[in-house]
Amino acid sequence: MLAVRLHAPKKLSVDEVSVPSVGPTDVLVKLKAIGVCHSDLHIVNGMLVPPVPYPLTLGHEGSGIVEKIGERVTSVKVGDPVALYYMSVCGRCYYCTTGKENLCDELRDLGFAMDGTYAEYVVLPAASTLRLPEGVPFDRAALAGCAVVTPFHAMNVGEVKPGDSVAVYGAGGVGIHGVQLAKLFGAAQIISVDINPKKLEAAKQVGATDLVNAKQEDPVEAIKSLTDGRGVDVAFEFIGLRTTQEQLVRSVKKGGVAVMVGISGIKFEIDANDFLFKGAQLRTTQNHTRDHLRRVLNLISTGRINMAGSISQKYSLSEANKALESLDKQTDNPIRIVLQP
Repeated sequence: MLAVRLHAPKKLSVDEVSVPSVGPTDVLVKLKAIGVCHSDLHIVNGMLVPPVPYPLTLGHEGSGIVEKIGERVTSVKVGDPVALYYMSVCGRCYYCTTGKENLCDELRDLGFAMDGTYAEYVVLPAASTLRLPEGVPFDRAALAGCAVVTPFHAMNVGEVKPGDSVAVYGAGGVGIHGVQLAKLFGAAQIISVDINPKKLEAAKQVGATDLVNAKQEDPVEAIKSLTDGRGVDVAFEFIGLRTTQEQLVRSVKKGGVAVMVGISGIKFEIDANDFLFKGAQLRTTQNHTRDHLRRVLNLISTGRINMAGSISQKYSLSEANKALESLDKQTDNPIRIVLQP
């Protein structure tokens, strides 16, 4: 099969490799759609700690059809259309047994610690697949496994409630769904912050009530101006830049919640007074849960999450380098890119 393999930082190639073997509790999935995430760029650029194992097949977003199952698998059958839950968890540790498998002591992620989805086939534990509900096409199902479920998990971490005011830093492939989900969770005011006017307009189309172009004005001051000088109830950062992380913590009101979502691998500074004297909280997200992905797929199936504008470009698997370059350089205003094997 063809697979996009990373041999060292910034050394990527499309290789012909053997189709992976299937263990007794595994499934082999013939991929139909593969999402391209900014986290993939971080891996290519060697930004993640601990370092990934080389060579590595990139990718953690994907969907497809079950091609083969292990002898002990009963949860899915050959021919089932599935979305991929990109985590492999032990099911036995303290976190798995208390409903927090996203923090599993033995957690292994597709495309990070094990070969991922930039390939024609992928093997993973059967427990890491979810059968697709009716009406969910493969391309949208691929994105559901990260670009949609990540902000869904973040809304839960931030405890967004009906009537809240929310700020969303970043209107790209994850942040654009963060806007939608903030609306779905009941936020009354949703302030989208970005430097790209086209992405801000896209955010408006899916539910943003206010737009802030951070290239033209100080987003913290703009957010305070839009909230009678207080700041928002909950703010989310989906980018992973030091500047926006520092702005995030200054954007919430007294008693507000700031949620870090974007991967950065860098240090940023917090003025303790921004929290100590106004009772604010800083929270972080880590992956999501299988149940969250199940809920997201059901919301997509019933039309509660609108993904009509989520996919901006499609490339063949052999064009993965071109897709990553488009994302890195923001060519043609990418929202989310899908690879097709």
